[in-house]
Amino acid sequence: MSSSNRLHKRLGLTTGGAFLALATFASPAFAEGMAAFDVDYAAPVDSEGVSSGYGFGVRLGGQVHAPLIVLTPELGFTYHRFSGVAKQVTYGGIAGIRLGIGEVIRPGAFAHIGYGARKTDLPGRADNSAALTYDVGAFLDFTLLPVLDLGVHGAYNNWTGSSQPSFPFVTVGAHVALIF
Repeated sequence: MSSSNRLHKRLGLTTGGAFLALATFASPAFAEGMAAFDVDYAAPVDSEGVSSGYGFGVRLGGQVHAPLIVLTPELGFTYHRFSGVAKQVTYGGIAGIRLGIGEVIRPGAFAHIGYGARKTDLPGRADNSAALTYDVGAFLDFTLLPVLDLGVHGAYNNWTGSSQPSFPFVTVGAHVALIF
């Protein structure tokens, strides 16, 4: 394993551990658990031979509440499949944070970093590799019940590449989160 890959792996594990510790040790009076499921439409940015596709994500974390502010450290898994001449699949683990403002209607922003794999199927050959991934985006949540958030989101995603070139793509989608 190259030193760059070891650094990326350590960074991902350290970030994930820090967010998990924050979610675990936050004051019970102001913290709640969260489990979320995302569905996405995904479109590559400037990628020849790759067309749009779909994806999903699963996130677990804890919501830390302050008046009108909700901070959500989270760990998750994402998967996206793209069609076209060069079919692509990206997937991996992520650690990140969401910051929302409001209670019933909550706009906010999020960012994740992770480590993932990318599989490219070209006519006559296939490439597989792993690398650092990240995303940044915005969301709008609606708290239907105190235990259920529904929302929409949009993000810029990038699979940074090591043996393959970087693969940026955008996603738009919907999500549901159970609060416990």
